[in-house]
Amino acid sequence: MSKKILYILSPSYASYLQCKTILSDLVVEGFKVDLLIPKPNGYSVLLPKLPEILTNLKINYFLIESNPLNPFLRKLVNIKDLEYIANTNKFKSQLKIRGIIDRIRNKIIPTQVTDICLKLIRVLNTSSFSRRLLSRFNYYGKWDSIIYDINEENKLYFASLIPLIYSHKRIHISHGFDISSTHFYSKKIWIYKSNLIITLFSGKEKSFYKWIYSLEDRNFQIIGIPNHQNKKNKN
Repeated sequence: MSKKILYILSPSYASYLQCKTILSDLVVEGFKVDLLIPKPNGYSVLLPKLPEILTNLKINYFLIESNPLNPFLRKLVNIKDLEYIANTNKFKSQLKIRGIIDRIRNKIIPTQVTDICLKLIRVLNTSSFSRRLLSRFNYYGKWDSIIYDINEENKLYFASLIPLIYSHKRIHISHGFDISSTHFYSKKIWIYKSNLIITLFSGKEKSFYKWIYSLEDRNFQIIGIPNHQNKKNKN
């Protein structure tokens, strides 16, 4: 039986570009790669790119948030389904309401309070009891590993995914190169370190991740830049 991997495409198409070669190799090696797209406000921009992504992953259906006001409500769809959903007045209205709520929240709730709430969610989900309690939310499958960008864990839209990802082996692939220079002054963030592998394109970013997330050497794996590695192998 082939192993199943869930790839969370977030925060943007740039994430897929970084993972593209790795995901293709996994499919070739016999892995079943499923796709989850958790940001409804990015569906219209991502739609033109989806045929390429689905072809690469050899899938026709993927998971989305079908109601922007309920991040736990997910649906298994194909491209035509998403085109229809994203163009309905109901979905567009929900997006507008969510945008208004986000702007009000950002004005009246200090960032420090949001950070504390997000940390609390992560801490609570280190308990297997909490994760079982939330397992009633249907994610349409069980996976051997989840590939995602760990830097999204401290963002509010990602909070509903924490029970899911903390129940699996987690593999981080960043959505951009040279993250250490762009995030040098970032604050420290607590995350669950069990079953976590941070894959890096070079050792340059390692000190950043060790500092901001208090990680140990066992959490890291240097994989090189995939496209460059493939060219070397072909030569």
